[in-house]
Amino acid sequence: MEGERDKQEQGDMGGSPTLSVLIATYNRADLLDRTLRSVLVDAAERPDELVVVSGGSDRTEAVVAAYAGGDIPVRLIKVVNVGLSNSQNAGYPHCGGDLVATLDDDVIVAPDWVRRVKESHAAHPEAGGIGGRTLNEFPDALAARFEQARAFDVDGDGGVRPVRTVAGVNMSYKRAVMERVGPFDEDLPSGMDVDYNWRVARAGYPILYDSSIVLIHHNRTAMRQVLRQQFWYGRGYFRTRRKWPDLPSQPPRGLWGLKNWVKMALFVVDPCYQALLLARRAAPRDRLTFAALAFVSDLWWKAGFLREAWWVLRRERRSPSSSGPALPG
Repeated sequence: MEGERDKQEQGDMGGSPTLSVLIATYNRADLLDRTLRSVLVDAAERPDELVVVSGGSDRTEAVVAAYAGGDIPVRLIKVVNVGLSNSQNAGYPHCGGDLVATLDDDVIVAPDWVRRVKESHAAHPEAGGIGGRTLNEFPDALAARFEQARAFDVDGDGGVRPVRTVAGVNMSYKRAVMERVGPFDEDLPSGMDVDYNWRVARAGYPILYDSSIVLIHHNRTAMRQVLRQQFWYGRGYFRTRRKWPDLPSQPPRGLWGLKNWVKMALFVVDPCYQALLLARRAAPRDRLTFAALAFVSDLWWKAGFLREAWWVLRRERRSPSSSGPALPG
């Protein structure tokens, strides 16, 4: 009985699993329309159901209605806009598939995306979540190329391999695993995918990256947008490491000890290291520019990290009873 329960929790469903697609959106009807078309019209295989959660007030309802009424259930859930995790948690109970894939509202999935997701999970019943490859829609835009290198490119060759986390823009989970892990964290300012994937891994289910599961993302084309996102990433990094002291951390977790002192020194010089790293990974035409942008963006990331650290620790000093784990980072 114990072995059979473990087998079911790991998602060994036998045959082809059913797939629910969950999309949270906010006032981006035109982009959402492209996403829905790629999933429901241009796809070689469609999902078994699709759930859209909208917190906006634009024409999203009309866009979703245009794709409803067919043989694939398409549902629209209206919520008050209070964040991505809240929207996903509102939509998840309406997803009945063996697998639940989370997509952003500004992507175009490859025609074989659904088939690849299902096949990958069937081939890897031990995996709790499997992420795919995210490509840049605007290769001629410098900011978009930089965001691609900074946020979406995964180091290493193709194929399938275990990773710590994959961006939630192209992620899917076995529903049985999600039921065990619980809802997305609604208190994090960013890094919700990192948090959730870590919880999946802590529950004993590997996170895999499969380069054959491909979609195209509407990358940011203005550097101010990229820098603002890096600021929020820094905030989320602090909060996820504050929440999970066992989650590997680049910044120090305290003020004392040789390991923390080394990390503190690296934290100071890291913008230079990031500049060299991004320059090495960039195409020849982008190396010098990427080095400069990486330096600046890492400063913005650190500003977000330090802002969140100051805010959280200040709040905890004022209300000691609400303090979290003792080690920041």
